[in-house]
Amino acid sequence: MKSLKNSSNTESVHSKRLNTLRDLVEYHRQKYHTQDAPEISDEAYDALLRELQDLEESLGISEYVQHSKKIGGKILDGFSKTTHQVPQWSYDNVFGFDELGRWDERNRKILEKAENKLARTTWNYACELKIDGLKIILTYRDGALVVGATRGDGTVGEDITENIRMIKTIPHTISDKRDMVIIGEVWMKKSDLEIINNEREKQDLPHYANPRNLAAGTLRQLDTSIVAGRDLQVFCYDIEVLPSLNLGEGARRVDEVVTAMMTTPPQPSPNLGEGAFATHKAELNYLKKLGFNVNPETEFVDSLEKVQDYVNKWIPLRHDQQYGIDGVVIKLDDTSLRADLGYTAKSPRFGVAYKFPAEEVTTVVENIDIQVGRTGVLTPVAHVRPVLVAGSTVSRATLHNQDEIDRLDVRIGDTVILRKAGDIIPEIIQVLTELRPNKTKKFLIPDNCPVCSAETRRRIGELGDQSVALYCTNRHCPAQSLEN
Repeated sequence: MKSLKNSSNTESVHSKRLNTLRDLVEYHRQKYHTQDAPEISDEAYDALLRELQDLEESLGISEYVQHSKKIGGKILDGFSKTTHQVPQWSYDNVFGFDELGRWDERNRKILEKAENKLARTTWNYACELKIDGLKIILTYRDGALVVGATRGDGTVGEDITENIRMIKTIPHTISDKRDMVIIGEVWMKKSDLEIINNEREKQDLPHYANPRNLAAGTLRQLDTSIVAGRDLQVFCYDIEVLPSLNLGEGARRVDEVVTAMMTTPPQPSPNLGEGAFATHKAELNYLKKLGFNVNPETEFVDSLEKVQDYVNKWIPLRHDQQYGIDGVVIKLDDTSLRADLGYTAKSPRFGVAYKFPAEEVTTVVENIDIQVGRTGVLTPVAHVRPVLVAGSTVSRATLHNQDEIDRLDVRIGDTVILRKAGDIIPEIIQVLTELRPNKTKKFLIPDNCPVCSAETRRRIGELGDQSVALYCTNRHCPAQSLEN
């Protein structure tokens, strides 16, 4: 009976954590996708989403109803809705070479069952930088841009056509008269973010958090002159060729074309461009020929090891670019393989997003103790559930002093956001109080040294001010001697 009771308690804890995680992820999803006002970093959000996905899978919840598989956000008031002719999918994430290998192995097993698909043992991979911007969907009919939209929830987006027309590098007409959808990513330069934030500060307006936030906020402006006055950039990376609509005689005016398009249900095929181009490389070359900007840093390689080399090259370079980069998108270059690979509940199997090592992650504080330094300073250290951050596994994080513990209100048992930038000692920067269990423990630095039991005091500076930190008053404290 004890075993059954413990099992029931465990299920109850997991169920409570699941529901709280779902609410928290949905809250931050809306702040990011709908309001363009993120409260936590993309990396911290990814960590929460990853935990939710793992928990849903461990509880046997079908991927078709998993909250972690949701895409995008709601439609804002002020823009009309538009139904995408091609469903807008989101790539699954991998976080290391082992996961990349498992993705590749799954693809090979699927293709082994398809006729003549594994006559060769190798194929090429396209490696594209994952730009941290806002996805746009451009629909062209008879060579004319008729609709520009945001991704929205993947099926329905916002019609932002007039704002899209303000972007100088997006052609209003193209030479190809086929009906097609062009997919791209809108972004803004980091230097423009600084200039615009300086202007907003003078006007007592809130800052944009990052270039992605600025690009998204700009595209959602109801005043097109504001959009025209900002130097929005775009990289395009996909073409979907649509079946021609039977519009009847004379129905070629743009307004009639748009009406017919909006009343025609989306096509069932998730990738209508399959077969239009033999390779992704040819697709990108054709985009350039039509006059669209394509990221020049894309590379094509013939092994997973070379994919990893590309990722490794860009990890230190990502902060030096004018656009934000949060990973690498890897696709099979041979487009003939896509139909056989198919799709999951939310993602194509032919591609995957390889995320860079996170500099911010979420973890759980399992204990807090005191470290005595060579000067006698008492530093509280959090022992956290081991987590991979910035390329290394971390199990300890500094809490600096009692004032910092009180400011963060960090307790033993809390779920926290931990940051490590470069070679800086890992530190806790935020507590996710929404995930706080009932029995957390507050921590106070003791009045006596935990090593030698001597009294602890704040030091007095030259100006008579007290130090924030506490110090052991025993000069012969064994901990100080050891550190020295």
